[in-house]
Amino acid sequence: MHTALKSLLASFAAASPLTVASASAGVSLHYDMCGFRSISWAPVAGATIYRVERRECDGCPGAWRLLDETASTQTVDTDEPALEYRVRAYGPTANVISTQNTPGDGTSVARLAINPAQPLLPVQTCGSTLRLLLEGNSLSSGVTFLWRRDGQEVAQTTVPYLDVSISASDAGASYEVMATNDCSFATARWKPLSLPGAQSTPAWNWRVARLTSASSNFYHYWSSCCPECNTDTSSSNTTIEDACVARTLHPSIFSIQASSLNDVVGDSHCGGSVHQGTYCCTDWRQEDRNDTRWLAEATTVGEGVLTLQVVGSGSCRITSNGALVLSTDQAGTFSIPIPASSIELQFWENTGGWQGPAYATLNASFDPRFSDCNSNQLPDATDISSGTSPDIDANGTPDECQTLSVPGQYPTIQAAIDAAPSDSMRIISVAAGEHAGPVNFLGKPVVVRGAGAGQTAIFGNGGQQASVVRFAGGEPAIAALERVTVRGGTTGTPFPGAPQFLCGGGVFGKDSAASVRDCVIEQNAAAFGGGAYLFNHAGRLERCTVRGNTATEDGGGLQLYGGSTEVVDSAVEQNSSVHRGAGLHLVQGTPTIIRTTVRSNQCPAGTAGGISWVPGGAASSLLFLDDATVSNNSAGTQGGIGAVADDSGIVKMRLRGTAVCGNAPAPQVFGAYVDLGGNTVCNCPADINGDGVTNGADLGRLLFDWGPCGGATCQADLNGNGTVDGADLGALLAAWGPCAP
Repeated sequence: MHTALKSLLASFAAASPLTVASASAGVSLHYDMCGFRSISWAPVAGATIYRVERRECDGCPGAWRLLDETASTQTVDTDEPALEYRVRAYGPTANVISTQNTPGDGTSVARLAINPAQPLLPVQTCGSTLRLLLEGNSLSSGVTFLWRRDGQEVAQTTVPYLDVSISASDAGASYEVMATNDCSFATARWKPLSLPGAQSTPAWNWRVARLTSASSNFYHYWSSCCPECNTDTSSSNTTIEDACVARTLHPSIFSIQASSLNDVVGDSHCGGSVHQGTYCCTDWRQEDRNDTRWLAEATTVGEGVLTLQVVGSGSCRITSNGALVLSTDQAGTFSIPIPASSIELQFWENTGGWQGPAYATLNASFDPRFSDCNSNQLPDATDISSGTSPDIDANGTPDECQTLSVPGQYPTIQAAIDAAPSDSMRIISVAAGEHAGPVNFLGKPVVVRGAGAGQTAIFGNGGQQASVVRFAGGEPAIAALERVTVRGGTTGTPFPGAPQFLCGGGVFGKDSAASVRDCVIEQNAAAFGGGAYLFNHAGRLERCTVRGNTATEDGGGLQLYGGSTEVVDSAVEQNSSVHRGAGLHLVQGTPTIIRTTVRSNQCPAGTAGGISWVPGGAASSLLFLDDATVSNNSAGTQGGIGAVADDSGIVKMRLRGTAVCGNAPAPQVFGAYVDLGGNTVCNCPADINGDGVTNGADLGRLLFDWGPCGGATCQADLNGNGTVDGADLGALLAAWGPCAP
């Protein structure tokens, strides 16, 4: 290029006051007296609903997270700051009619937060002192702590701890605390206490345990030998109750001893240790009228068998929900089926008199007969309904009871899948480390779950002509591959019925509803779908990164053929293909791309560097991109999104809130699409560097490329004639300024 021309153009660029104006954001952040953040925005005419989103990281999959959908013009934010906020207004037809943005301010809300310092309490001993200690922020002053034991208030403090003197009644007890200040509150809960010699099981929950006694003419005297409420009592002509009315018997193993003496002599009689669950009491009386008895009331949380052993001259009467289930005055052993119900148990010594002391003992145990696969003495249904245990397959069995470990129980992932039943879900928990492929789900409802994509990897195909991971067909929606990296597949799987086509270097699926979540699929190769090939698939690819994969034909990162796959909150990047779709090659079906970034994929001699879409003439075919980004991809033709025309005349691609910019060559989107609003499509050939504006940076690139030029790497050839010359310069100067959306 002539030096004089370069100088002239440089002077022109320096003198031209061509700048981009920045519109007012219209979104504001507010803080109340407690420092809690809210967001407000300017109303938009015609808006029926606003979608408020937070961008929480730069360059990560699914960077935008939904905060709220509201018809109002304000909402409450979370405690952690965002990098940027976006408010999009939707019209009556769900089209985006306005977008307002503002950067975050980096402020974290100082909300009161607490955590139990001892989430798993050790086994305690009676008589010891346990400190329930809290950790968290804003606990130094102005905070009140309300402590509860099994739902009943036991203390209130201004310090973040409570000292508990451990007694037998603490077996199975649960402590919780609520911390409050002028602005907020927080709660924390400890797991139930465990005491040696006493089961901590709520299978049989005692409400009342007490002794009642009546006398018409004579004094009687009685006392409790329970060490923590040793209260002597005397009375006449009245019914009295043990001072320990609220004492709690051992949850499922207990002993009651009733006795009568004909005069007040000797020490109290106690038939065992309270630490072993015995609750005992002795009655002294001057005349035995057989009216001293124990009354105990309980609730069972599931069915079981109550076994009773009556020793001596005792009488026992039991009702379940008011119906009599046992009445005896004979010694012996009795087994009584008990449903989940309210239980009342009465026991008394029945042969006292002036001839001497009389004793009767009742030994009892409750054996739960409900399903309790995790042996925590709670029905599985209770674990699930309370949220203690997840049940992702909704079969009434906690997931931890359906988990197989690798290499703990099985040496390989495939061995665990082989051992899993075909009609019941199993979670295969895979430890950190590298695990050899290939892995075949065999159509089973299994979840293969690693320790994290950065820790657990499934690699290679073991010298076989196979994908690293295969969904063989028939897997239900419960099946999933989670939290692993899939790496090093070199061939792919021969397509059933057409084995000459090798598909899915990393993952292959056919006629399956299995999903892939929180995974990395990288450095795999195949003819079709270098990273993954999914045929007639109905699951999700969610929160995944697909990168560095290669296809010698179509779909460097992913190929989806038919089906209804959703790619959500993911990144497809730095993949390559020879023919079509370096990022994604989509054929027929109803694929949906949501909050996903497709970037820096290359198809140097082929078509569609970002996404290739082939509706294939199927009437139901439809591609929908929602809140997606397609950027910096390149190809021989159609650098961004390339859609094959459909003879039906129906437009089968829809875009909403999607940005397609910086792809080469132009146009950014090749083919017709329905614009649902909120899109940024940088069909601005003169914006050579793809930053949304034609300015001096683009002029400098054009001057650098001056002369013969061609192909996808020569973006400065704006008219496509193979030479960067004066015609391209004129087109650039004519387009100077912000690109039109």
